[in-house]
This record gives sequence, structure tokens and C-alpha cells, in this order.
Amino acid sequence: MRERYSASRFWRSCSFPRRDLVRLFLGMLPGALIYAGFKTFLAPRVSALSGPGWFARFADPHRWSVVLTGVASSIFTLGAGWFHPIFVVAALAIGVSLHRKRSAR
Repeated sequence: MRERYSASRFWRSCSFPRRDLVRLFLGMLPGALIYAGFKTFLAPRVSALSGPGWFARFADPHRWSVVLTGVASSIFTLGAGWFHPIFVVAALAIGVSLHRKRSAR
């Protein structure tokens, strides 16, 4: 008989200590408090997403095409010449793979 999945079994099998999870949440607390304070006291009361018709604006394919076009153009205009971030990441990946091959010998 096959065992059923349970969340408690998964939680017990996690490879990281639970105290690290507590530290993670404690580290996130200052940023979350600043964010909550900003949203409560400084942000405008009316948001474009909370008004009527927000789902229609969210599902509009034209808006998505404008956003994706803007992201793509920003990625292509990053860096100058050969110092594009994609080339830097590729060089790092090649260097790491060469280091792993050398250390495996």
C-alpha cells in the first residue's frame, strides 16, 4: 500500500533547521513594518487595482503586451557593448563549471 502525502511528514523531512525559519521571519519583520507603515500613513487611499473594473484591466492583453515590450526593451538596452549583464552571467556560469570540473579531478 502506498503512503499518503502529509504536510507534517514534509515538514519533518526539511533539510534546514526550523530555527532558521524563525530567523528568516524575524529578519523580514523590519521591512514588513516599514511597508505596512507606508501603506497605512503615506500611500494614497485610492489604488488603481482596488477600484471598479480592476479585473478587466488586469486581463487586458494590450496592457500585458505594453508591459512585456517595455521589459524586453529595458533588458536589451542594459549595459554598454560587451558589458551586458547576460554576458557577465554567462562568464560566471562558465567559470563555475570549469572550477567544478577541475575540483572533481
